[in-house]
Amino acid sequence: RTVVAHSRVVAASLRRGARDDEDFREMNLAALASTLRRAWPFVKAASTLEDDTNGPGSDALDALNRCALALANAGDEGCVAVAASGASKRRAAGDHSLARCLMDSAVRGELAVSPAAARDRDATALVVSKRCAVACAALAKLAQAPCRNAVIQGGFVKDSVVALRRLAAAAHAPASRVSYTVRSSRNSRAEALLGTLVSATMYPDAQRALLDEPQTAELLLDLCHYYGAPQQRSYSSPGGVDYTPTREPLYPGARARTASLLRNLALLRRNKGRILAQPPLVQFLLDALRAPPAVVSASATALWALVHHSEKARGLVKADGLRAVHAAARATDDAAAFSRGSGEDAHHLRAAQRALAHLRAILADDR
Repeated sequence: RTVVAHSRVVAASLRRGARDDEDFREMNLAALASTLRRAWPFVKAASTLEDDTNGPGSDALDALNRCALALANAGDEGCVAVAASGASKRRAAGDHSLARCLMDSAVRGELAVSPAAARDRDATALVVSKRCAVACAALAKLAQAPCRNAVIQGGFVKDSVVALRRLAAAAHAPASRVSYTVRSSRNSRAEALLGTLVSATMYPDAQRALLDEPQTAELLLDLCHYYGAPQQRSYSSPGGVDYTPTREPLYPGARARTASLLRNLALLRRNKGRILAQPPLVQFLLDALRAPPAVVSASATALWALVHHSEKARGLVKADGLRAVHAAARATDDAAAFSRGSGEDAHHLRAAQRALAHLRAILADDR
C-alpha cells in the first residue's frame, strides 16, 4: 500500500512535468534526472502490483517515459543524464537509470497493463504501441549520443532481438485469429524497435554488439521473410516479354528499416561473409531495388558494401541480380527526370542514383 500510495503522487507529479517539454530547458538536467531516477523504483514496483483496481503504475510509467524523451531531446547533456545510474552502492533491484526504464518500456511494453484493461485487446494494443514508440524515440537519441554504451551494454540488444522476432511473427498472424488493430500495433512496435537498432548500428561498436548476439542470424532471416516482397512465379507473355507480378509488402515501413539495418551491418567487414552465406538476405536486397527510393538507396549501398573487394560476392550478385540493378537504375533515372528537385523524396532519389551508379560501376569491372 505504501508503494502504491507513493506512486500515485509520483504519477501525478510526472504527468504535470511531462506536459510541456519547454519546461525542461530551464531546469538542471542532471538534478531532474536524479529526481526521476529516485522515482523509477517506485514506479516499477507499482507496475508489478497493478491489478483490477487500475492502480498508478501505467500512468507513472508513461509519464516517466515522456520525461526521459524530453531529456534525450535536450541534446548530449540530457542523454548523459538519462544514461546515468544512481550513485547508491546498494542497487539490488537492478539498474535504476532512466535508460533502463526506457528499455523495459520499449521491449516489454505490456508492463503495468492491468488484467481488467488487458481484456480489451484492441485498446491495450494501441496503448502499448504508443508507449513503445515514445521509449524507442528516446532510445534512438541515446543510441547516437556519446553515452550509447548504456544501451549497448544494458541488455537492450538481446531483448530487442528476441522481441523483434516475436513481434514480426505476431504482426503477420492470420486475420481469423487476431484483429487488424492488434496486428498493426505489433508491427508498429517492431518498426519502432527496428528504428532504434538502425540508429544504434550506425556505429561500429553497436554493429559488433548486434552481430555477437546468437539470435541475430535468425532475426535477419525472419525480417527478410516477413517484410520482403512476396515471391510470385514469373512467366513470359506471348510477345516474349518476361513479366513478374509484384505486390507491395504489407508493411513498407518495416521493409525500409530492415534494408537500412542490413546496410549498416554490411558495412562491417567481418559480417560480409555471414550475409552472403544466407541467400534470403541477398535476395531481399535485390528485391528491394524495386521499392521506393529510400529503400533502393539502402539496399544498393548494402549490395555495394558486399561486393566491394570481393570477387566471389561480385559473381554472386552478377548471376542473380544484374538485371535488377540495371532496371532499378533506369527506374530511378526516370523518376529523377520528373522530380521537382527538392524535398525529402528528391533527396532519396539522388541518394539512390549515387548508390546504384557505384554498384553498377563495380559490377561492370571485370578485373
